[in-house]
Amino acid sequence: MKNLKKEFRVFMVVYAVLVIAIIVGANYVYQMIDSDLPDMAIIEPMIIKDANAFARQKNIKDCIEEDLIKIKPCDVHDLKCRITGKIFIEQCLKVASPVRDYCIAFPRGDEIAKTASWEDHLCSLYPKINTVVCVNTMESVAQYCKSH
Repeated sequence: MKNLKKEFRVFMVVYAVLVIAIIVGANYVYQMIDSDLPDMAIIEPMIIKDANAFARQKNIKDCIEEDLIKIKPCDVHDLKCRITGKIFIEQCLKVASPVRDYCIAFPRGDEIAKTASWEDHLCSLYPKINTVVCVNTMESVAQYCKSH
């Protein structure tokens, strides 16, 4: 009976340590993410202004090229970098001049697999850019093509 009580105490101590570790870890992750959010609220209008200024005399191909230059140093896990790239490309595509027949190869309808394949193909043209980061841009281009 004494051994059972001792084992139970050890179990409870280990359990308490695990719970505390999970809480501390979750708090750390939350603070890492939360620390970037105020920056994004300040940075977003500047990115939109930059995209508008860039796109005034440019076409959608120029927007794509510029965004890919901007996101080239982005790491897959660098959420802030990927978000800034997404804001830039979406705003730039709204303002830039269209390119005739640019979206002609875009799969029509809701064919998700073909759209993903189209995005991957475009990203294969830029081998020095991480594919996951590139697809982030191409998803915005796909939305543009879908609506035009």
